[in-house]
Amino acid sequence: MTNSFFGPIFLVSIGLEVNAWQSGGHLAFFGVLLVVAIVGKIVGCGLGASLAGFGRRDSFVVGIGMIPRGEVGLITASIGFTAGLVTRDIYAQTVVLVLITTLITPALLRYAFPKEHLQVSVSETAAVEISL
Repeated sequence: MTNSFFGPIFLVSIGLEVNAWQSGGHLAFFGVLLVVAIVGKIVGCGLGASLAGFGRRDSFVVGIGMIPRGEVGLITASIGFTAGLVTRDIYAQTVVLVLITTLITPALLRYAFPKEHLQVSVSETAAVEISL
């Protein structure tokens, strides 16, 4: 109940505080920030998964799957913006960064899972469900 009700309210309140037109002119910084966010999650989480015993491909998938985990970034940016520690430009870029990483992850996961592998997995799952 808490996640279903308060989560969307929090995200809408964050979005209402952002004026995307004010963050213009910092595209190079935003581009670097986006690349660091994506590569950092893939390498960091993939390395953790690898150390936990996952295979190379599975570690890569874990890293990709962790890309959209930007809620903590939103909360930190919101607190910093409210306290006056983060400028409106950086705050807007953080919100857009979280949005873009959330939207780009499904495409990257599609790349990580070839169609042949998905079809085999789906047919195996269907066979298990039918036999139950």
